[in-house]
Amino acid sequence: MKLTLPPLITAFIAAGNRHDAAAYAACFASDGLVRDEGKVYRGRAAIAAWHALVTEKYHAISTVKAIEEIGRATILTNEVSGDFDGSPIELRFRLKIDGDQITSLSIAP
Repeated sequence: MKLTLPPLITAFIAAGNRHDAAAYAACFASDGLVRDEGKVYRGRAAIAAWHALVTEKYHAISTVKAIEEIGRATILTNEVSGDFDGSPIELRFRLKIDGDQITSLSIAP
């Protein structure tokens, strides 16, 4: 069964899978933040730089397997494959969204 995702989530995943750091960062609020691998990146420029770095390192592609709303958060369960040990793995992307922008993203197993 194919998931129907909201337009923002579709754009976010597509930009990530195209490895387009600018388009990925554009999905975020100007002061949006990302928490990944124990670090925090705040603002579109920092998010774009982080995305470019992880793309170069891992060449990851995400496939959304499930989406759910828990309180004010949107949880994406993704199968992520790329150039890393254990690929593919399942990661959860916890997003907070305000209107048509992501305000925060936390990535965890």
